[in-house]
This record gives sequence, structure tokens and C-alpha cells, in this order.
Amino acid sequence: MDKEQVKIVSRFGYSITELPNTKRVPRMTYYTKNGEARTNLPADPYHLKFFLARGFTLKPPENSNKGE
Repeated sequence: MDKEQVKIVSRFGYSITELPNTKRVPRMTYYTKNGEARTNLPADPYHLKFFLARGFTLKPPENSNKGE
């Protein structure tokens, strides 16, 4: 978590304790409507909702033209 995020959370009366040996943000591959893979994008709940709302999918679309 960066310093700005810590400041925002602190304003609401919470504190942050990072766990050792953990990844900061889970990552995954999303797919565009035409089947193009977008790798290593954030997969936390906020970003998952954000990318899915923009039309990305978690699996390549069946009608993609990739490989033709």
C-alpha cells in the first residue's frame, strides 16, 4: 500500500498492517471483446468490477477472430 492510500484510510480512523510475504495486489488476465488478452492487470474486487463493467471478460470470447 502506498503512502497516499495509508493517509486516506487513516482519515477514517483505521490503520494498516501489511502482512509479510504476501503479494500486494492479485493479478490476472482479462480479455477484450475481440479476444485480445490484457495480462497482469489488478484482480482485487474493485478492479475486477471496474474491468468487467467496461466489457472485459475473464475468458476469451468464443467468437473472437484470434488465430485465423
